[in-house]
Formats: sequence, structure tokens, C-alpha cells
Amino acid sequence: MSLLDALFNRPKNLTNTQREFWDTNGYLILKRCIKPAVIDRYQRELDELWENRASDDNPLVIDFWEGPLSGKRMFFKDAPDDSRKYIHKLNDLHFESQACRDLCLNPTLQMLLIHCWAGHP
Repeated sequence: MSLLDALFNRPKNLTNTQREFWDTNGYLILKRCIKPAVIDRYQRELDELWENRASDDNPLVIDFWEGPLSGKRMFFKDAPDDSRKYIHKLNDLHFESQACRDLCLNPTLQMLLIHCWAGHP
């Protein structure tokens, strides 16, 4: 038994089907893993960030992956009004958003990710 096996030798929270899906696709949809109120708070905070993005002290940077700005990186405050409808990434959002940190550090999600990782040397 490896050290990781010993550390994580407890019942796994993922089914074999979920593990196979993870192995094949590299992602997993986890229904009811995070409370809706946490997700709603994140969505409200994200809406506020978009609404107030033009603030001079906004340090966020956005990358666009589709649309007329595809492949472009710019300060979030300079993003055009309609750019939210295109696939994008707000870089380092967790530094500016408590709601984002709460999602990323969700204890249930962390344990599931540890279990997925522990099963893959």
C-alpha cells in the first residue's frame, strides 16, 4: 500500500461510473455538491463585478476565447459591454472575490478532488 493509499484509505465518494467519466473526459459534473445559496452568492458577486468593471482600481485581467476578441487579453475594466456573452476567463478572480474563494475552497469539492487525485499516481 502506498503512502497516498494509507492517507486516503477511507470510503470514496465517487462511483466507478463517475471515476471512469473523470478518466475519460477530464471533468465531472457534481450535482448538489455545493449549496445553491453559495452558487447564487457567487453569481450575484460576478454580476456586480461585471456591472462595476470600469472602476479605475479594478486589477482583474480577462482573456477571451471566442468572439471578436478571441485570443485577446485585456484589463477587465476595458472589456466591451457585450463581451460577457463570449467564452472568457477572469484571471485570478479568487484574489478579488470572497464568493469565488468560497466555491474553490468548498470542503465537499476539496474531498472529492483529493479522492480523484489520490486514485491517479
